[in-house]
Amino acid sequence: MSRSRPLSHRHAFRRSALLLALALIGGVVATVPAGAVGLGAPAVSTTVVVAPVDYFANQWYDPMDFSNDDIPLQQGYFVHGGSASISGGQLHLNGVDQIFFSRHDPGGLPTSTVHDPRQRVLDGDRYSRISFRMHSDRAAAAAIGFRTCDNCPDGHKYFDIVPGWHTYDLDMKNVGGPGSGHDVDTVPGGTGGLDGAAWAGSIGLVWMSPAFNVASKPLLDIDDVAIYQPSSTVTVTMPAGSGSMDLFAHFGDGQGKDAPPFAPGDSSTRIGSFAAGSTVTLQAGILRPDVRTRFWVTQGASTSGESAEVVEPSNTTPSPQVLDPSEAGGADFATTVRGDPWDFNQPTDVARSFNVWATTADGQFKAVTAPGSVANDPKVVFDLGPRQIDATLFHKALITINYDGPWGLGDGPGGGLVGRIVWVTQDGRTEQVSLPIVMLTGLHTYIVALRTVPATAYVDPAGNSAFVGWGTGAATFVSQFRFDPHEDPGARSWQIYDVQLLRDEAVDPTFPIHFQDNTWASGTSANLYADTDRDAGNGLGTLIASNVAVGAGVNTFNWNGGGVGPGAYWIHAELTRSGRTVASTSTGQLDVALGGAGAPPGPPGAAPAAAPSDANARLYAFFVWLVRSLNACQTAQRRHQKAIYNTPFCRSLLAAAARSRKVVKKRR
Repeated sequence: MSRSRPLSHRHAFRRSALLLALALIGGVVATVPAGAVGLGAPAVSTTVVVAPVDYFANQWYDPMDFSNDDIPLQQGYFVHGGSASISGGQLHLNGVDQIFFSRHDPGGLPTSTVHDPRQRVLDGDRYSRISFRMHSDRAAAAAIGFRTCDNCPDGHKYFDIVPGWHTYDLDMKNVGGPGSGHDVDTVPGGTGGLDGAAWAGSIGLVWMSPAFNVASKPLLDIDDVAIYQPSSTVTVTMPAGSGSMDLFAHFGDGQGKDAPPFAPGDSSTRIGSFAAGSTVTLQAGILRPDVRTRFWVTQGASTSGESAEVVEPSNTTPSPQVLDPSEAGGADFATTVRGDPWDFNQPTDVARSFNVWATTADGQFKAVTAPGSVANDPKVVFDLGPRQIDATLFHKALITINYDGPWGLGDGPGGGLVGRIVWVTQDGRTEQVSLPIVMLTGLHTYIVALRTVPATAYVDPAGNSAFVGWGTGAATFVSQFRFDPHEDPGARSWQIYDVQLLRDEAVDPTFPIHFQDNTWASGTSANLYADTDRDAGNGLGTLIASNVAVGAGVNTFNWNGGGVGPGAYWIHAELTRSGRTVASTSTGQLDVALGGAGAPPGPPGAAPAAAPSDANARLYAFFVWLVRSLNACQTAQRRHQKAIYNTPFCRSLLAAAARSRKVVKKRR
């Protein structure tokens, strides 16, 4: 884990074919406070604990420490019920039924925008524990829910929520059961700790249901969620005596200055209740990287002194990050082949659009969905220029778009917020419709890799009459590239800022692989591998560099593509320091000796250059569209449909029409 901040600062959707799952988760005694006479301090087995490897830090290079918007707090999507916010390095939940920490949408396209675990594998056999520090205003029963595949049954890990601050460290495999030394948290009576599916293999959904047993949900503040690979432990020996004692930890400087039950701003946490003289084994997830921790106990009105200080230096474990190749890297089709990027600085970036009122200028395609029978099916077709797309090379769609209005997936106004990518084969005869992409309100960038194995993996099984895929067969070249932004039958407005269709970065004749260690310390070395898939759990592929000395900051290895055949490769960086080895993987692929499918043809039936008659036809079509749009805006105004006629596009048209009427009247 690379969490290092102190805690105190701390498409068309085919409705009959696809339903997204939304419901689915040797101690040194310090000074003894007054009243603690006769109650010794707990003793710790070690003063240094090795930092574990966290899924979010290792796969997404972004620990879930809530220093940024680590969770998209869309109500009904990542949050169900109540309200949620992120501030001060904490996630705040008020009356929430469910909060998702990681999710893949069954039947949808994976995208890194929402930290989809199908995009970067959450291996349940590797990352088998979940830890988080949480403050609650009441006791309750809770569960971490999870799912291993789209149609698999759910699994649940149960635990008791305790009032005040408590650090929860849950063994998702339930090895030995609660109290076995693997899991110190208590469980609600009658649950057995774990039921349903086993935590194993590729995990697709993880959520928490706080207080599932009562209607009144708690007020919660959460620090640092980690799904981590177990590493070292620390044992705490409780003071001698009789009966049970409560064990606490204090994070940061100073002595045990917080008194239980802890307030939201306190830096202490409750661990649990244990027998006097017993030994408690605590996993590394209880601690926090680079934060000093001391333990103490209470029994009745007596409070002990604190244990020796325990630290978990973040640099005890390497944290590799491959910077390049990147999912957002590579040449763009519109820029390099068309000769003009789809940046929406001019109307010619869009070949045509359907079921929308729109303007294209100033770096935006500004649109509002036209009402009517096809209001839930807006389409934007991008101008390809004189050449078709070589889909064997250009396969990563990058779309930056803002959606106004509410978030929802329902079949009604304010719902249908899914997008799709649509393409047409080189002969112009077969349309391919992708699986849906769940979109978020606000401004976000979505990156989708369309070159899949098998080639039809991202094609909607219900929305296509033929299944070709991308970059293969009749879709080796693509004659039309389209984006359908949503299925909201209401008058939703949205703005597209940037569209790119990228190819992978390539060895030509070499490529600078950039990587770094986010918790660097001297003595680190790296092995680099090229692999045909991104999953490091099934092997790392071909070794392309060994025992490379790793310095602080960005490191570079120039690779000439040697040792592998033609193909697209993921790059694994495996870092070793002080006997600890950790691997991480690039977010994008690197092409080696892939020359493409040859000279791309022009669009079906298109001449090398537009004839004058073509220009006249386009001009005529533009005026027809303009007149129809004005008529629709005027109709909306007569019907008092403010959501439509108050859009900037309609206001511009209506104002222009009013000026024209004044000019005509004056001339008369």
